[in-house]
Amino acid sequence: MKRITEQCDSFGKIRKPLSSANLGNKKSTVLEYMKQRKFVVEASTARVRDFVIDEVNEKYCILKFSDGEYEWTSNDILYVEEYNMKLDDDFISKITSKTA
Repeated sequence: MKRITEQCDSFGKIRKPLSSANLGNKKSTVLEYMKQRKFVVEASTARVRDFVIDEVNEKYCILKFSDGEYEWTSNDILYVEEYNMKLDDDFISKITSKTA
């Protein structure tokens, strides 16, 4: 399974400084796809820790999702939504080509 970003690990811990998004006007389309929660692969009742500001975010539980090719976590959704985290270009193309 491919991760949608190299900027953080599968537990939401940031591996390197977040760089600007490559989403442009596709951000809402990509977030909608990610939030559809294709298949939940792992779930926890624990809340997501925002490692950028080192606080718990009550908005999200810790979940891992997959569309069969890529995997992402609720942390990834938070980082895209709040910090415009850069995602894998092929992942973005996959989503936007389906909605074009």
